[in-house]
Amino acid sequence: MKIRIRILSVLAPLIALFTAVLICSAILNFIDRDPVETFRSMFEYGTSGKSIVSIINRSVPLYISAVAVAVGFKMGLFNIGVEGQYLLGALLAAAFLIVQSSPLSSESSAISFNTALPPSPP
Repeated sequence: MKIRIRILSVLAPLIALFTAVLICSAILNFIDRDPVETFRSMFEYGTSGKSIVSIINRSVPLYISAVAVAVGFKMGLFNIGVEGQYLLGALLAAAFLIVQSSPLSSESSAISFNTALPPSPP
């Protein structure tokens, strides 16, 4: 029984990946695009240094928010407004630092709120 569960836990993501590639390839063929070239350019973009940094910068706040939601779910709470709460928390943290009287805190509040905002598209 345990072996069957392990095999299914490995096969499920592989089947999902294969299905996604198959559906995307069919759609790309339908709109007269080369699927191989499309997937190659996606892979090249995803492995370049600049895009890896961009991916990490955009994903870290989402991972932190996901951990916060997981804690809430573990306590039996249901929450669908995580992104708004994240931005509101960043705004309130920046406002709190502005209220402080040191010049360093006003600079750090501007930096902390700007890093919380979603990056603008290139």
